[in-house]
Amino acid sequence: MYVTLNGQVLSDEQIEPYNADKTAYQIFPQLLWRVQTVNDFLNVDQDLKAYDDMLNGLGCEIRSRVSKDGVSLLYCICFYGKKFAIPAPPHPYKEIKAIDFKFFKEEDVSNPPEEILETDEESDDENFWRNRLIRCKYVNNWMDDTIEEFKTFCDHVEGLEVEIRKPYIKASFTSQDAKDHTFEKMADDFEWDGDNVNYFRRALQWNNVSIKEYEAYTGLRSGL
Repeated sequence: MYVTLNGQVLSDEQIEPYNADKTAYQIFPQLLWRVQTVNDFLNVDQDLKAYDDMLNGLGCEIRSRVSKDGVSLLYCICFYGKKFAIPAPPHPYKEIKAIDFKFFKEEDVSNPPEEILETDEESDDENFWRNRLIRCKYVNNWMDDTIEEFKTFCDHVEGLEVEIRKPYIKASFTSQDAKDHTFEKMADDFEWDGDNVNYFRRALQWNNVSIKEYEAYTGLRSGL
């Protein structure tokens, strides 16, 4: 299932034009450990660093992140115009759909290394590897019936833990599969003018906030 930022489910026919001005790669450097940030890859692999420098000199928008398993490096090159040929990555790779890149649906490798390379880098960005399974929201609509509907839904989703501390909600997923299942269940259970994947975003009128903002507030407040 692929959705836009507004929650609209895309068909195969819609995905193709979405990707028309983008190229995305999943690169497999085959390190002996998993990493948490793009810079962790670049700091230990000079070929990748040179490739990254080359891409960022093309004059395109370059998006990059670590895969959900911490083993591969993903790039999305947004041409915003006519595509042109670019050199192939310096390691084994596969081309993926650009929308896969955004929604963490890339292919996992088999038997990834157990060791995770520690990093000093910190970020509140939701695409940061440590944050990929955590989402924090500022809720504007606290109508009792809507909150109860949200609680009931969450109680029936395996692998989802929710903290409700007015005016914030924090959702934590045990795995990417649990996160995917949550949105698939929402798509199956609700209807909202065809935009049911974001049912609760609209019903609760929430806005995304950083983990830092949530933790700064809840450190001083008790639960709802």
